[in-house]
Amino acid sequence: GASAGVLDTSAVVRIELTDRISLHGGYRWMVVRLREYEDPFSTGASRMELADTFSGPLIGIDFRF
Repeated sequence: GASAGVLDTSAVVRIELTDRISLHGGYRWMVVRLREYEDPFSTGASRMELADTFSGPLIGIDFRF
């Protein structure tokens, strides 16, 4: 058995240049937790766990068709 959890939050400002093109910029914070258990119906401690946090600024351009 295994489980996965993700928390993804962001604050973004978007500027519409045209109906089809926009620019965006902001900040993103993401927490990821993955666990693996001995057997599919285990309620005890996990055998292996990965937990990490990612954060930082983001910028981009969107093209819509």
